[in-house]
Amino acid sequence: MGGLHRNHAVVTWRHVPAADAVLFVTDSVESVLSRQEVDFIVQLRNMGKYVLFAQTKCDAVDKSQVAQYSQRNLAILSAALSQLFDSIEYLLTSAHLARRSIEKPAFRARFWANSGLAGLETLVSVDLMHGHRRAGLLRVVAELDRTLAHVAHTVNHRASQTDAMARGDLGQAQDGLTQRTADLSTWLEND
Repeated sequence: MGGLHRNHAVVTWRHVPAADAVLFVTDSVESVLSRQEVDFIVQLRNMGKYVLFAQTKCDAVDKSQVAQYSQRNLAILSAALSQLFDSIEYLLTSAHLARRSIEKPAFRARFWANSGLAGLETLVSVDLMHGHRRAGLLRVVAELDRTLAHVAHTVNHRASQTDAMARGDLGQAQDGLTQRTADLSTWLEND
């Protein structure tokens, strides 16, 4: 959200409404999440966006600093989002190790796994796509619910109109029968 350029926030907010998910990237070298970043993340969640987190440059600093930053960030996120640590998708990543997996084919699997990008790949290709399909199905079900509610309302409205008309027709028929009975009685008395 802060980024290197001022217009990052503007560009981000321009694309957020159409996004199915947001990958929030933070750095192992810089400070922990700022108040502005946490507010942004809370806004994303309030909009119903799926947010996952990648802490980059995990190979550039001491492992204890990586662990300290990730635990601190998870504590901040857990409090802000009212979520347990374990339910927050937070990945430790290294582009350097991912690049080495390409440069060193003999060690590809090890470097790729250690880069953290294998976990990100799984999240996006499996979990997120499954969630995207599920969200699509939920939208279809919600639309069906709205359509069925409209149909039920229309049927009930028309049934009550028909019932009222039938009662009115029955009342008219009874009035007509009463009048004809009175006319017949009068005719029989006069005859």
